[in-house]
Amino acid sequence: MDDQARKQLIDKLMAAAGSEIRIAYNKENTSATDSKTGGRPAVPDGFVWPEYEGVTLGETEAVSRPLAFLCQLNMKDVAPLDEKGLLPESGILSFFYELETMTWGFDPKDKGSARVYYFPDETVLTAAELPDGLEEYSRLQELANEYEITESIYKAAKSGLPARKENPFLEYYPELCINCQRCVSTCNRVAVNGVLKNGKIGKR
Repeated sequence: MDDQARKQLIDKLMAAAGSEIRIAYNKENTSATDSKTGGRPAVPDGFVWPEYEGVTLGETEAVSRPLAFLCQLNMKDVAPLDEKGLLPESGILSFFYELETMTWGFDPKDKGSARVYYFPDETVLTAAELPDGLEEYSRLQELANEYEITESIYKAAKSGLPARKENPFLEYYPELCINCQRCVSTCNRVAVNGVLKNGKIGKR
């Protein structure tokens, strides 16, 4: 892609860009319908916890697993910041994702590995029980909420590497790496170029 075509692409993408909303969670949130990350989602009666059948890296057979609950947003928190009015003004948005297979959605077989639910009436919602088969790390946030643990005694190792912002579409912050291995998985399973791999303490 030459410089002119690159500029034209950037201009089109920037023209289509919308405003960004960032949410900082209040540690004192206690209601089942508060905006939060992890824990037990607020759901209506009869809610069926989503599952996905897929193959993880290193396995050969597909296994059905419960999706991890990532977060929920109370739209009353978000609506005042929605300049274009694209989001509902009330209700709960809940996000689930299967963290073992870590699919990207490129393959039709990935359907169901990520789910978003919208519950318009928060008054009928209660905290769901976590399903059997859910990985232990997906239960940790609920335990942290229950025992009011708000800080970790373990400090992440610092790479000392500066942020990279030379790409107009992507910014890379080495200090924010949480060792999720998605970049490694993408290189090996999607791009299939083997450029990245784990090393030492997980820095790439």
